[in-house]
Amino acid sequence: MTASNHKPDDKEKRFLEYYQRLISEIHQADAHFKLWKRLQNYRTDSFEELNSAPFFFNFTIKAHLDAALMHIFKVIDKTRGSVNIWEFLGFVEKNLGIFSIEAFSQRIIDSEWYETQVKSHIPIASNTVQEDRAQLRKLEHITRNLKTWRDKAIAHVDWRFLLKGIDVAKQYPVKIEELEKTITALFEILNRYSYAYNSSTYARGWPGEDDVQTVMDSIRLVIQEERKRCE
Repeated sequence: MTASNHKPDDKEKRFLEYYQRLISEIHQADAHFKLWKRLQNYRTDSFEELNSAPFFFNFTIKAHLDAALMHIFKVIDKTRGSVNIWEFLGFVEKNLGIFSIEAFSQRIIDSEWYETQVKSHIPIASNTVQEDRAQLRKLEHITRNLKTWRDKAIAHVDWRFLLKGIDVAKQYPVKIEELEKTITALFEILNRYSYAYNSSTYARGWPGEDDVQTVMDSIRLVIQEERKRCE
């Protein structure tokens, strides 16, 4: 954490604004994706809990997937002027000094584990940024398809696609494991720079992630009670 007596300069403030916004977006993407996956598994396994309120659950499942995709889009979008992972890496590369040992040590000087943290600190180098860009480029076939989903079906309805009867999900497929891989990669990249900045990272996961199970257990109990009354 940033020491209480340390005042970030303008470059540090910019870094923190970049990081906090992007990690928030990908954190929310992860949450919606996990909820979608859990509910989708119930649907796939033909659990009767979802059949007790099909209208609600069908729209809820779709809403979680759409929300997850929209949050991912914000992070990977290359639109000029947008806050995105590419601009973030460009900013980092131009301001490597904020990750130096000197800057890092001043930032955490009040830390209980100061000496250990300074000894283990690895400054960010230009090749680190290049490696992260290369990792993102390996995911570009996924992000291109996701962008098509956004531009042609989710954020907008493309007239040509509509007339031709193009099913975006089938023509530009994105597998579940690919979405997980993309979210994980973005988490790791963003947290790498946060850790180099002040030894902090954003924990992946949410309190109450298993609330879906609680809801399903409650519905199952109601179903069981209704069956007993009918016997």
